[in-house]
Amino acid sequence: MLDLDDFKKYNDSFGHQQGDDAIKLQADIMRSVFKRDTDILGRYGGEEFIVVLSDITKQQVAVHCDALLDKWKQKKVVHADNAKHPTMSCSIGAVVASDLRDITIDKLIDKADQALYAAKEKGKACTELVTYER
Repeated sequence: MLDLDDFKKYNDSFGHQQGDDAIKLQADIMRSVFKRDTDILGRYGGEEFIVVLSDITKQQVAVHCDALLDKWKQKKVVHADNAKHPTMSCSIGAVVASDLRDITIDKLIDKADQALYAAKEKGKACTELVTYER
């Protein structure tokens, strides 16, 4: 699960049109990182996105998350004056589940949301990567 950091502040400072452009940029960045035919990308709501990756290791997930964060840094999109970081960034809550028995999508989304919250608490513009335990 990915979320644009301080997005409300960005919208309030630059307007909804630029906010929409930032959301489109997030989608473009995601498509440039998650390129496999099996990778599923979607907008979850507002400035939140979900990515579903299959047949991938925890280490590979970490590499993809780092690549996504790096691409945001490279874009250098100026953020609102009162935002945590001077340029736009995103936070990522990632969950790796190797045994999918008895796991519902709702459980995975809840776990990813908790991880995303932890990434925000750590200072934003970072990833919190956890393993799903039954």
